[in-house]
Amino acid sequence: MTDRAATHATATHSWATHSRTRLALAAGLAAWAFAGCGSGSGSFIITDPPGNVVYAEAAPVYTACVAAGPNSPTFAGFVQSWSITPPLPSGLAISPTDGAIAGTPTAGASPTLHTVTASGPGGSASAEILVEVLLPAPPANLTYDAPAPTYNAGTAIVPNAPILDGVASAYDVTPTLPSGLQIDPQTGILSGTPQAAVGTTTFTVRASNCLGDETTFGLDITVVEPGPGAGIVPRFLFVANEDDGTVSRLGIDPVRGSSRHLGYVPVPAGPRALALSPDGTRLFCLSAATPSVSVFSIAPSDGHAVAVPGSPFDLPPGSGPRGLATSADGARLYVTLESSDFIAAFNVSAQGTLSEIAGSPVSVVGTGSGAQGPRELVLSSAGDRLFATLNGSNSVVSFALSGAGLPVSAGANIVAVGAGPRSLVRVAGNTGQTYLVCANTAGGSLSSIAVDAGGALALVNTGNFGGGSLPDGLATRQAGIFPVVYVTVTGFGFVARAGMNPQTGELFAPQTTGQTGPAPATIALAADNSTAFVVYTGSSELATVFQDVSGNLTTPTAGGSPLGRVRIRPGARALALLGSAAPLAIEDTALYSANFDVGELSQFDFDAAVDQLTALAPATVDGGAAPNVVRAHPRLDRVYVADQSDPGGADLRVYPIGTGGALGAPALFEIGDVAGGSGSVRAVEVDPAGRFLFAVRFADPGDITTYSLCAAGDPSAVSTAATGANASSVAVDPTGQIAVVGERFDNVLRGFRIDPATGTLAPLAPPTVPTGVSPFAVAFHPSGRFAYAANRSSGSLSAYTVDAATGALAPLVAVDIALGSNPNNLVFEPLGRFLFVATEGLGTIERFAINLDPADGVADGTPVLLSGPVFVGVTLRGLAVNGAGTRLFASVQGTGEVRFYSFDAAGSGELTLAGQSTAGPGARSLALRRRYE
Repeated sequence: MTDRAATHATATHSWATHSRTRLALAAGLAAWAFAGCGSGSGSFIITDPPGNVVYAEAAPVYTACVAAGPNSPTFAGFVQSWSITPPLPSGLAISPTDGAIAGTPTAGASPTLHTVTASGPGGSASAEILVEVLLPAPPANLTYDAPAPTYNAGTAIVPNAPILDGVASAYDVTPTLPSGLQIDPQTGILSGTPQAAVGTTTFTVRASNCLGDETTFGLDITVVEPGPGAGIVPRFLFVANEDDGTVSRLGIDPVRGSSRHLGYVPVPAGPRALALSPDGTRLFCLSAATPSVSVFSIAPSDGHAVAVPGSPFDLPPGSGPRGLATSADGARLYVTLESSDFIAAFNVSAQGTLSEIAGSPVSVVGTGSGAQGPRELVLSSAGDRLFATLNGSNSVVSFALSGAGLPVSAGANIVAVGAGPRSLVRVAGNTGQTYLVCANTAGGSLSSIAVDAGGALALVNTGNFGGGSLPDGLATRQAGIFPVVYVTVTGFGFVARAGMNPQTGELFAPQTTGQTGPAPATIALAADNSTAFVVYTGSSELATVFQDVSGNLTTPTAGGSPLGRVRIRPGARALALLGSAAPLAIEDTALYSANFDVGELSQFDFDAAVDQLTALAPATVDGGAAPNVVRAHPRLDRVYVADQSDPGGADLRVYPIGTGGALGAPALFEIGDVAGGSGSVRAVEVDPAGRFLFAVRFADPGDITTYSLCAAGDPSAVSTAATGANASSVAVDPTGQIAVVGERFDNVLRGFRIDPATGTLAPLAPPTVPTGVSPFAVAFHPSGRFAYAANRSSGSLSAYTVDAATGALAPLVAVDIALGSNPNNLVFEPLGRFLFVATEGLGTIERFAINLDPADGVADGTPVLLSGPVFVGVTLRGLAVNGAGTRLFASVQGTGEVRFYSFDAAGSGELTLAGQSTAGPGARSLALRRRYE
């Protein structure tokens, strides 16, 4: 405990004691006054002398420059005044009315015995108190929680607190902070709401004490205007996946630098471009192979996308749409039609529907003869001009916009650039000047272009990366007084950054950022400049990286493990980043337990604030004959249960979630109606998008049935695929592309690719991979790059790599736990650093560390068994981790208990029992109801 914290704790205790004493004294005086009312004169004289004077702290030790809370006495009798000899150290004083000692010492003092005298009409009493004042450690090594923050104008900042060695009692700053920000002169904490954009400025904070000691720190503060639909912190990232006709949705953790898949929506073939409306409520997706624009309404809580009426909106066949841009007010949308040399312009209604502006599409003028090939679009900051790269004629064109929003061909201005210009960004100079930067993919270069007040274009300079470099995706930000342009150099496999002269628009020589990987294709920057996102098409991966005040990009880590790279769906081509005033918060509000032995489901409210499971009303609901697996829909109010032995044919039960998380009466489904015969349904799983449910039958041979889930979460059978003998578990990878079934008697995992539109399953090639004996459970790593099987009979864990292109599993390594351990369940924490495995035979939770560092000589994905298993109870069965990655839940079949443990995913992953509750006999599977805020 720090000196200040200790003083505060002591002060709190002393004040409580003093308050109680004064209340007791007041009660006594009231009794005396009441007794006096019975005398003839109505008066009385108090003569009880003071006595038993005792201070809460008989030997207090204070620190100079640190406020000391009141050290109060208790006593008997009546006291009129208090005094002390010799005088207290400078800055401390005794209250003459209640004897409390308080103040802020201003100098050191050796231990000195002081005599306190309490005086009253009946006499006096005294007590001795030994007072010492230590000199504080001088303030040193000052820094801040956020040493170089970037804030958004108009948005309250997260309070920024100082960190220092020693003791400081006063803070000041020079020059004056940006308007709306303030520093607390006692604590040094920065707070407030900046009012306007300010370039990066160094503010010198001085921390001092009353003895004249001081230390300083240069706090670099940048205030920027928030981007359209961006807010202050990144919340959701949308990815257009050209090769499988989908748009993925990921949730962003800006503090840890990690992302997680939240599902996807199918779109027409060949999605190539994305754009968000300025308010973030609409997402536009441009498809090239099936020329169209899909429009979605975006739910602010979880980023869920719902197509607006009439979507998708068709474009002319064979038009080859490529680029997409929205106006600053979100009322207009522009699309380049590369194959037909047109730009189409649309009005966007309040409901998000599109209607073409009269006169659209507009022919694109260019240089020379032949196709111009318009590709990317950018609007001017004032919204009165439209700029486009012309891939066919190696130029950039500037259009004026009419009052109706139509590009005006007459007087369009054109400038020649390098070969094959594609991506285009707008950059602001420091005097209001506008510049454009385009990536010339075929020519391997970047070009900077000046735009004058009338929209005329002039080439500033062009820099070459070299043949085969293929620069493509662009993004820009302000780093101090210099604009910085990032470019993905696809052919060379790295991300570069180029500074720009803000007065002339000249690009400086690019530098590599240290971000490397196969074929980086596009990059997006968070509006608060906290993070950046890079797509590597060569490995179908998305990397999240941190930005610093100078524009450097660094890979996030936790406990030494690199984080932030996750598998994405194939052919990712575009990114759209949606922010909010608050980061994404994940809350698990209810827990459900499938109690196999008694045919019930237990249901609990989970209060994370106080670590408490409380039974809902009713505490249990009917779960069928033998409920084996329970799953909750990732977004909707539905719970699904696999009834392993229901004699009436109700193999699948679907429960609505009511108020407070309580389950209603279930709908019953017979899997055999589709599969051609009744059988034992062993497991169910919902894909991350919540679009499909998969049910596995334990038979010889077995099968897996796909259900489509409607808007309310109710299932409708789609198709059935064959499995081998005694399929007992199923898992879906985080991207929603791959389903894997564990076949216990054949000792294999069987893999399927999931059709993104229908959910129909197609076997992977090869269809199976070997496991240990009796694979009882399967789990995918949160990155989607690895899969794992818990082998019950051989007491081992099998690890596999997942092919980025095909989804096929390939054996990586097998790790022994112990014969007789009977591992039967496994679950990851969200960062993917730790894997927790339930052992039925030992009754323990075993912890595995997952290697994620490609530079350490150990294959990525390798599990390492850690020491320190936690005993939970023999016949341990179910495991679940909350979305925040702070609590692990475990169910014990033999005792019917649910226990939960705290752990730090970014630290050592040690488990500490936080609480427990009674579920019911045969507690097996667990499911959490998860919500996003």
